Amino acid sequence: MEIKNTIRATKIQTLKFIRRKEVVGTSDLVEEFGYSPGTARNKLYRLANKGLLEKVTVDSESYCLTAEAHRRLEYHERTK
Repeated sequence: MEIKNTIRATKIQTLKFIRRKEVVGTSDLVEEFGYSPGTARNKLYRLANKGLLEKVTVDSESYCLTAEAHRRLEYHERTK
């Protein structure tokens, strides 16, 4: 992805990255977007609170996209 180390990725860019990886954790966002670990954790937490991500297991810090996130990405790609 060409936005590496730009610090700010849009929600759609972040969701597309997660879709491509299938399961992500904090370190994946740090590596891909150049976020600090705290910023990456907050980004994942906010997306989860919006119903766009869900934890892979209860005690895990790994996330995957929800059906709602897939729906929004499909809509975004159809309307570009």
